[in-house]
Amino acid sequence: MLLKASSLAENITEMFSKTRLLSALAVMWAYTVAAQNFSYSLVKDSSSFTCLTGANVLVAGENFLSNSYGIHLPFTFNFCGISTDSITVEGNGFISFDASKGLSTVAFNNFSSRRDTSNNYLSSIVYKIEGSGSNRVFIVEFKNMAQNRLSQYDHLDYQVWLYENGNKIEFHIGNNSNGGQELPQLIGLINRNMDTESKAFILSGDPGTPGGNLITGDNEFVYLDSFPSAGLIYKLIPSF
Repeated sequence: MLLKASSLAENITEMFSKTRLLSALAVMWAYTVAAQNFSYSLVKDSSSFTCLTGANVLVAGENFLSNSYGIHLPFTFNFCGISTDSITVEGNGFISFDASKGLSTVAFNNFSSRRDTSNNYLSSIVYKIEGSGSNRVFIVEFKNMAQNRLSQYDHLDYQVWLYENGNKIEFHIGNNSNGGQELPQLIGLINRNMDTESKAFILSGDPGTPGGNLITGDNEFVYLDSFPSAGLIYKLIPSF
């Protein structure tokens, strides 16, 4: 059966509209994937952990688990392919570089503000800028954290370092005691929205000899087997 000219034109118009839509969606998908790049390599190092002195206090002496704190960086930092000059430090340990895309560092999941037996909060989050010129380092320190609420059980100190030169990210492990609880620990970089093929770069296995794992598709997340020892440094170096 022959189509009328008007019907044929309508079909062609519809076909081209669908083609344009698919092309637009493909471009959007490609942009989203390209914009979130988890191409990092892991290098393990060690050095004595030193708590920050003369640092700026974000929060101290209170329960900050559900709070978040915005900070303007002194330089532009490229995190997973996205450049930003501000971050959000969250009380649960995430440091977010793009809230809408869910791009964050994650370390020591499931901790809280530590309390003593009199219910006084002992934890703090502070930050400091070190270095000069184009070699500055922005350091966030989580101090006296706990995966249990009372001080007789555990405590944890650690820092996240952001390097202006090279956009390197480091996790510095400080003094810690877990009260005999060898819980798996999640450390690395993550897209919390889980809406791209590449979803995270996560450390796994023995904390002394960890592997760096790109999490893609439906792959299960991996963890460190236990708490890392004080003095360990995990360096994540971008290759994009």
